[in-house]
Amino acid sequence: MGSGKTTLGKALAKALDYNFLDTDMKLEQQFNCTIRKYFEKHTENEFRDEETLLISKFKNINKHVISTGGGMPISNGHPLKSIGFVVYLNANFKSIYQRVSKSNNRPLVQSNTEESLKRLYSKRTPIYTVLADLIINTDNNSISDCVKTIINNYKESQ
Repeated sequence: MGSGKTTLGKALAKALDYNFLDTDMKLEQQFNCTIRKYFEKHTENEFRDEETLLISKFKNINKHVISTGGGMPISNGHPLKSIGFVVYLNANFKSIYQRVSKSNNRPLVQSNTEESLKRLYSKRTPIYTVLADLIINTDNNSISDCVKTIINNYKESQ
């Protein structure tokens, strides 16, 4: 959450001439409402179940950059590895909190304190690290530098 997945994902897709797919946007289209509104009537577990169904549909697609919600790798991480090259966009908690605290579109931010969000960050980080084929720090790198690093590492992995 707040690491730059959508911004960087769009830039990467453009550089590769791939399609960009954002799972949160796809789910909003499917729900016909924002994720924030969805959370008003449904639980996080129900949301994660919907994410799992959605990600299972991506196993055979090619030439796509997929940006997932920040919680997807926690409950659905292993399917990501079977789909493609997994990049963890890492940023320190302070940077992320500054980015997300201004947003009213993030249900987990709205329903949690800074301290509980920090615990969530600490819980998620080791899981992201294990699942990732590549870890990029987005705090001190430009979008173009991140894109170049991802492309170079992706090509080397092929």
